[in-house]
Amino acid sequence: KEEAQLEVKLFDRSSYPMKLTFAGQKYIEMAEGIQKLYRNFEKICWDINQDRAGKIQIGIPYHRAAQIIAPVLREFKKSYPGIELEFVTENVNILYDQMDKEKIDFCIQVHLENDLRFDYLPLLYEEMFFLAPEGMVQERHLESPGRISLESLGDFPLILHEEGSGSRKFLEHLSQTHQITLKTEMAIPNNQLILSLVGQGIGCTILSENVLRYGVLDSTTECFSITPGGIGWEVSAIRKKNLQGSKCELFLLELIQKHLQLYQKINLDIYPKFS
Repeated sequence: KEEAQLEVKLFDRSSYPMKLTFAGQKYIEMAEGIQKLYRNFEKICWDINQDRAGKIQIGIPYHRAAQIIAPVLREFKKSYPGIELEFVTENVNILYDQMDKEKIDFCIQVHLENDLRFDYLPLLYEEMFFLAPEGMVQERHLESPGRISLESLGDFPLILHEEGSGSRKFLEHLSQTHQITLKTEMAIPNNQLILSLVGQGIGCTILSENVLRYGVLDSTTECFSITPGGIGWEVSAIRKKNLQGSKCELFLLELIQKHLQLYQKINLDIYPKFS
């Protein structure tokens, strides 16, 4: 129908699967641009109508929603009872693609790279901990009681998340910065399974304090800060540049920032380091 109306071919049907023609590619680009304009106009209308109805779509892992969204939800709903919050849990690369296409409003993720398509609002600096079976860490590995040295991380068999995960990317930055060779014993996609394997003496791991807050640790597992001051990563609210933010979105982010001040650790050595 569109092809007949425009009098131009949008699809090349001579190949399988069909491909977009040059005109078809431009059509998609224009359609996405119209979608962006409509989404921004929709948010302006929400503000005009005092945010009586609408939806905020947030890309966020479930464990982060429990930490970040749940504590402020009651207060948010008091001010904006007609606004629905929809959580989207996907791989971070998929979330970035959905933000770029403006299918979600913002995401809350660890800040592991500077993508020029997006703005990053720091929410929280979160410490990373080294966990080991009882007795595996010796005195020679420690900077001080309860604090393991960075150089010692390469001495232990590690049970880590799969490649491409946030924690693996973090450790890649850390090992490259300090030229440490980490020994990966196995890659596991589930935090609780990693904790269980450490408890069984299979190996060690490095996980964030948020995972430890909601996970179940074996009573014999030993937990250490890394280096004298601790190391960590930055959790940010990430949104596409120049995207219109409604009053209710900005209010939600203000509530989140206020709540997370209770957990803030400002003296951590944060990775990756962005210039």
